[in-house]
Amino acid sequence: MVIDIGANYISGLIPREIAEISHLQVLILKENRFEGNIPDEICRLQQLAILDLSEINFEGSIPSCFHKNSAWVNGSRSTISASWDSHVGLESEYVEVVNFKKGNEYGYSGIVPSVITGIELSLNHLSGPIPMEIGLLKGLIVLNISKNLLNGTIPDSFSELSRIEVLDLSQYAQGQDTI
Repeated sequence: MVIDIGANYISGLIPREIAEISHLQVLILKENRFEGNIPDEICRLQQLAILDLSEINFEGSIPSCFHKNSAWVNGSRSTISASWDSHVGLESEYVEVVNFKKGNEYGYSGIVPSVITGIELSLNHLSGPIPMEIGLLKGLIVLNISKNLLNGTIPDSFSELSRIEVLDLSQYAQGQDTI
């Protein structure tokens, strides 16, 4: 299941009931005006392969519970129902879904959740250190946490990101000279 409501400038809080959508594989909420922190309920979405929460102005820290997601940890990416395979043109729509951006766009062809896993949290106001648990996400292919207010060192556990192809930590600590 895919939910893409990006660029609609929706305000308020992300409903905590989002965790009840057990088969959610792609969640795109970028470019909205949600308030507060990234809700921990997102960590209960066990089949989530792609999460894009960029350009929302979230505050607080990056949830340390992301390591509970099997697609990000094991690389056991789920596939969207086989019935999608037979529909002409749907694959190109999925390429649109994974245009992780920060000056560059990274697109993947095919039925995306079977090809890529990614977390996009750029252009927010996230602060504090990067949770060491992010380094446990061995199945992660794309991670963009650029342009936030993060501090501290990059966790040693990042050396375990064995499948990572796109890692963007640029402007890690906006306004600070060192990490």
